Amino acid sequence: MAKVYKEITKDISKSLAKLRMEAPELMKGFGDMATAGFSMFPFVMPSATDPVSSLTMWDAVSSKKTMGIMLVVTLIFLPLILFYTSWVFSVLRGKVTLQAIQDHSNSMY
Repeated sequence: MAKVYKEITKDISKSLAKLRMEAPELMKGFGDMATAGFSMFPFVMPSATDPVSSLTMWDAVSSKKTMGIMLVVTLIFLPLILFYTSWVFSVLRGKVTLQAIQDHSNSMY
């Protein structure tokens, strides 16, 4: 039991060390995108030829009714999608071996 615990903690330590090495690069990418977004505010898509024709944050939003409908649809369908995805993952888990393919040679692969 102690050996298993040591192996688990060793794996966790390796994963954390790898994350510490990669995190600065990920944060730099996020910082670059945030800087670009804040510097362009309120323009979503600025027009190069006519600044008055640019798409702004306020022009790009939907109506309250549309947003409410999308909220309801999301609350209904997101749990269904998550349930279905987890069910498919549990059904299809495991490795496909050559022996399993040969045993079920009559099915379509």
